[in-house]
Amino acid sequence: MKNNSEFINIDITSGVCTVTMNRLDKKNAINPQFALELCNAWDVIDNENEIRVAVLKSADS
Repeated sequence: MKNNSEFINIDITSGVCTVTMNRLDKKNAINPQFALELCNAWDVIDNENEIRVAVLKSADS
């Protein structure tokens, strides 16, 4: 499963959810839209029973 938004990308593969922050021009500083998308990512994690672990990373790592 992939769920991409403006600043947050979500990829779920084999029980691993990778949440990638992608606002590199602002060093991933959190603005209202970024915060909303990050909260939505945690909602996805809470509601997907197949997820066993979540990884939060920056797009440049």
